[in-house]
Amino acid sequence: MKKEWLLLIGSVSLTLITAIFLVRWFAPQLLGIPIDLQMVKVNKKIPPFFDGVFRPDDYGRKEYMLPDPHIIRAKPLSPFVIDRGPNDLLGFRNRNIPNIADVITIGDSHTYGNNTLLELNWPSIMVKNFEQLARHYNMSVGGWGAAEYFEIFNKALYFQPRMVVIAFYTGNDPIETFIKVYGDKRWKSLRLNPGLSSADSPDLLEDREWKVQFQDGTEITFTPHFRYVSNRRDNLAVLTGYEIMGEIAKKIAEIATQNKITLVFTVIPTKELVYKKRIISENITLREDYAALVRDEEKNLSDFAEKLKNIQSSWYIDLLAPLQQAALDIPHLYPSEKNGHPLSNGYKIIGETLAKGAAGLLPQKTAGLFYTQYFTDDNEFYPYLVKENRFYLFSSKNIMEKNGWDSTKITKVDLRDISKLSFGGIINTVDPSQYGPSAFH
Repeated sequence: MKKEWLLLIGSVSLTLITAIFLVRWFAPQLLGIPIDLQMVKVNKKIPPFFDGVFRPDDYGRKEYMLPDPHIIRAKPLSPFVIDRGPNDLLGFRNRNIPNIADVITIGDSHTYGNNTLLELNWPSIMVKNFEQLARHYNMSVGGWGAAEYFEIFNKALYFQPRMVVIAFYTGNDPIETFIKVYGDKRWKSLRLNPGLSSADSPDLLEDREWKVQFQDGTEITFTPHFRYVSNRRDNLAVLTGYEIMGEIAKKIAEIATQNKITLVFTVIPTKELVYKKRIISENITLREDYAALVRDEEKNLSDFAEKLKNIQSSWYIDLLAPLQQAALDIPHLYPSEKNGHPLSNGYKIIGETLAKGAAGLLPQKTAGLFYTQYFTDDNEFYPYLVKENRFYLFSSKNIMEKNGWDSTKITKVDLRDISKLSFGGIINTVDPSQYGPSAFH
C-alpha cells in the first residue's frame, strides 16, 4: 500500500512539474513573469529583424545604388548632398519615416529628384500646393521600372495612404520593365508574349549627342539616339514593355480600389520631347534620330496615356502639354549638358501641374466632434474634438454633452486621421464658446 502511495505521489509530482515547465515555456505570462524577462523563442528560418534593417555592408559601401535580391535600392541613411539625399533608413529620399502617410509618390530618379534639392523635387512641390494638410512619403529610386513600382506599391499599403501618385517615365521605363519581367521568374505571370525572352531586348545605342542652340543664345544637349532604345515602335520588346506597364497599372488600380486609395497616374516625357515644339518653332532642322525619337515617343505616350485614362477608379494627369509650353517660355527647365533630368524649374512645373490636377481628391480637413474605433476596457469610447489641426479629448461623455454636443450625432473616423494631428489636451471644463458646436460656425 505504501509503495502504491509513493508511486502516486511521484506520478502527480512529475505531471505537475511537466505542466509548470510547459506553461513557463509557452505561456510565461500566466506565471506572472515580466515580458522583458521572458525567453524569446528563436525561429531560425526568419533572419533577425534588426540585422536586416541595419546592415553594416550597406553603410560601408561607396556605391549610392545598392543591389538586393529582387530590387535595387538607394543607400540608406545617406546625408544631404545637394542633388541627392537625405535618404531615410529605408533608402528613400525623405527626412523621416511617418507612421501614416496621406500621400505616397512612386517613381524613378525623376521622382526621387536628381538635379535638385529635396524640397524642390516635384513630390515636395506638389504636396506644398495641396490645400489640405498632408503627410507625404516619397518611395522612389533611380533605375526602377513598372515592376518595381508594383512591388513597392504593395509595401506602401502599410502606410495607409489616402492617395498614391505613380509617375512613369518614357525615357527608359518600357525597356527596363521588359528586362525585369523577362529576366526575373517572380514576374513570369506578366510575360504577355511567351515567344520573347530577355535576349530580345534591344542593345543600348551609343550615346550620340546633339547640341542645339536656340535663338536666345542658350544651348542644350540632347541624346535622342540613346532614348530611342525605349521608344522605337519597330521593336517588339519595346511595345511589349509598354503593354506590361499598362497591365501593371491595372493591377495596381485593383488593389487601390480594394483599399479605398485614390490612385493618380502620370507620365514624365523625355527632355527631347519636351523641347520638340520649341525646336520646330525656331525652324531648327531636326536630326534624323531626333525626329524618329519624338515621332515614336509621342505615339507611345499617347497610346499609353489612353490606357491609363481608361483604368477605372484612377486618375490621369498630363504633363507633356504644360512642359512643352514651359519650354517655350521658361529658361533652364533642364541642364544644358546631356543630363535628362529636369532642373528645379522643370520639377516646379511637374509638381504644380499634379497638384492642380489632383486638387479635391484628398479628404477635406477634419474639424468637429468625432470618435474612432479605439475603445477602453469598459467598452466606453472617447470622443475627440478636432480644431485647428489639433485634437482634444473630452474627459467624459457628460462634459461633452454639457458643452452642447449631441452624443447620438458623432462622426466616426479612422484612427489614422487623428494620428496626424497634434494633441491639444484633455477637456474637463464646460465652455461652449470654445469647445461647443458654436465654435465651428
